[in-house]
Amino acid sequence: MNNRISKKLVIFVLVCSMFIIALLTGPAAVSAMEDPYLAISKSANPAAGTTVRPGDLIEYTLKYANNGTRTETSIQIWDPLPANTSFISASNGGALSGGFVKWMSLGDLEGGKIDFVKFTVKVNPGTPEGTIISNKAGIFGDGTPRFHADPITHTVQGVIELSIEKSADPVSGSTVQEASTITYTLTYKNSGNKTATNVVITDSLPANTSFLEASNSGTFNNNVITWNLGDIAAGGSSSVTFKVNVNTGLANSTVIANQGTIDSNETDPLNSNIVTHNVSKTTVTTEGSPSTPVATTTNTTAESNTKKTATGIASKSSTNSQNTDPGSTFPRTDFEFSPWPFFIYLAVMAASLLFLLLKRRASLQ
Repeated sequence: MNNRISKKLVIFVLVCSMFIIALLTGPAAVSAMEDPYLAISKSANPAAGTTVRPGDLIEYTLKYANNGTRTETSIQIWDPLPANTSFISASNGGALSGGFVKWMSLGDLEGGKIDFVKFTVKVNPGTPEGTIISNKAGIFGDGTPRFHADPITHTVQGVIELSIEKSADPVSGSTVQEASTITYTLTYKNSGNKTATNVVITDSLPANTSFLEASNSGTFNNNVITWNLGDIAAGGSSSVTFKVNVNTGLANSTVIANQGTIDSNETDPLNSNIVTHNVSKTTVTTEGSPSTPVATTTNTTAESNTKKTATGIASKSSTNSQNTDPGSTFPRTDFEFSPWPFFIYLAVMAASLLFLLLKRRASLQ
């Protein structure tokens, strides 16, 4: 009787064991391990987590891999264009469409293979200081659901960018007469995204002229006209003017040249372009033969990031390491090994052994 029970228990344990082994090694488990599995990671130049400035370029590198053993077909990558940026270019046929940088025809990728694509954006001018530029990408194929890379971010740095441009009436390059009046205009702007404080414009009185007047409370002292403009907010602009009289008794073709300068607490002094006039001893007749003076106005700008480091404004020049190919491995997340079949198996075995021992002990008694 006991022998018959023991044989049945042994057969039961063997059947359970075979069933558990079939679950762990059957076609479904093997297929899950062989199916395509796409993954994607992202890096950037400048590196993620660093600062950028309006007008800077950011190059994103998207590396993707097939961690399965079977070939994945018809792979696509979609990457939303980051807010406060403009699309510049993309590699491998990528194009901007509907607010996404898309790679629609990346083709197939064999199991275990890796590839990458890149695209470049420009931080929009006037983007406020402290703005976070964030980006992430998604990849999918015929046999793989969409998978997203972890987002990477950059912080927009505050920049003061003052500019000053000078013009004149009569226009620069033209001829003026003795005792005539020249009106100079200095146009200034802060093209950065941060307020410039204590802005001052100065302009030395041109040789061979006499000061007449200045707008905007400009003061004349020691042959220098000065405008204390206070603070200029990001994007702010305006102009100031002053007038001079050409002296008499000058030699013919005497050159009158003039240049202004702008400065602030955060910046180094910046000079404007130079405007010039030639003095003529004879009256210029314009009736029937208008003169066509040549303007020589040029625009002068500077990005003010080199003065008074205590202000915390970074230098325009920065060194960014070039992208290198990211790591070649991706974590496997689609197949998880379950220990429960083994726990069941061990429990069955323990119960069977305990039953056999109890039966054996009962037979001996």
